[in-house]
Amino acid sequence: MDLLQALLQRSFKAVAALGLALMLAIAPALVFPAVDTANAVPPTRTISADSSGVERRAEATSEKLAGQAQRTFGDAADSPANQVEGGAKEFAGAAKNRAEDLRDQAKDLGRDAQQESETLVDRIKDFFD
Repeated sequence: MDLLQALLQRSFKAVAALGLALMLAIAPALVFPAVDTANAVPPTRTISADSSGVERRAEATSEKLAGQAQRTFGDAADSPANQVEGGAKEFAGAAKNRAEDLRDQAKDLGRDAQQESETLVDRIKDFFD
């Protein structure tokens, strides 16, 4: 009985992981605009420097979730290759999200420095007036 229960539990995890992976595969098509199908070149999902922060975060988060789903599938199917590849995708997505955090912090520091320099210039002007 324990063997049957373990088998059912493992198959449930595999089906859940496949469902999540399918949802993650379909989600970008629903979120991002459709690509002209007359063009024979397949679309690529690369994060470029001119993408907005929201797009980069969405890509990074979807990569992280896809990695989690693949790793979970690897755990359920007892597949070390899927576990490792999923873990790598998950790590890459988390790293990209962290890079966005650092980019936001750098922008904030730049704005603060600009505001401080403007304040200093105003104080110097007031001093000489």
